[in-house]
Amino acid sequence: MFEIVGVIRLDTTDLHGKAFDWCHYGGPLALYRLAQFTRISVLKDDPPPRKVLPIPTNVVYQQGNLILRKVDEIPRDAVPVKFERLPDGRIPLGDGHVLVPKDKE
Repeated sequence: MFEIVGVIRLDTTDLHGKAFDWCHYGGPLALYRLAQFTRISVLKDDPPPRKVLPIPTNVVYQQGNLILRKVDEIPRDAVPVKFERLPDGRIPLGDGHVLVPKDKE
């Protein structure tokens, strides 16, 4: 395990012979935090002034390599997909991902 506490962690457990994946180090935001840490703590650059950002209007969920965006209604150009619900009402999305009915969250 290689780690800069609160910045980035690279877990090398069982990685020998496996393709490198962003999940092993935390993804693009972890790399951004590493770059920020390096500029400020190692190179002693002055941190840039903080910017006030608007509150996001989109709600996005990420679970592993699956990214979902919350919508208020189904888009008109959406293509219907045939699927079979699981016995408990969940909808399989593939690769072990499922949608769960709101009443079962």
